[in-house]
Amino acid sequence: MLGTERERWLALLVMLAMLAGVVEGEESEKMLPTPSKTLPTPSKTLPTPSKTLPTPSEMLPTHSSIVDDDNWGTLVAVTAVRGSTARLPCDVTSPTQDDPVLLVLWYRNASVTPVYSYDSRGVEGTAGATGGLRQQWGDEEAWGEEQRAWFNTSTTPAHLMVRAVGGRDEDSYMCTVHFRASPSWSQKITLTVQG
Repeated sequence: MLGTERERWLALLVMLAMLAGVVEGEESEKMLPTPSKTLPTPSKTLPTPSKTLPTPSEMLPTHSSIVDDDNWGTLVAVTAVRGSTARLPCDVTSPTQDDPVLLVLWYRNASVTPVYSYDSRGVEGTAGATGGLRQQWGDEEAWGEEQRAWFNTSTTPAHLMVRAVGGRDEDSYMCTVHFRASPSWSQKITLTVQG
């Protein structure tokens, strides 16, 4: 059995070489092994695929493939009851002491566009600036005009609070944390809604 399988592989390699123009003429026929038995002809033809292959522009990397793999947190699974408030954790603790968080971006389903941002650089452009206000922004398409999401940094870890969760919120999320000096890192969260 192993010999016939080996012969099939050799025949395949020779045919590929012929197609590539590497082997020509009588030499290629000498290289082809004589099959010990013939293979049955298929009775059905395979269906034509309904999907076409993606174009090069559709194959551009997603946000998740751009982020450095060494700076990922663990995958966290969160389950929330429909209509309740979901708490999506995101650790904003710097690995270096006294290195403040500058920006936290939340992405949904490997999108390249954030659905939520927390900017602690303040009005004057620096973290902890006197009079600086922390700014939060949520995508209306994701969270509605009533802004059902809010990033709570008063807890450890911090949480993206999503009010009145429903099936539309069930997805995978990623928070990316940017510090002043330490490397940025990301945390993946999956949200499941029950009920």
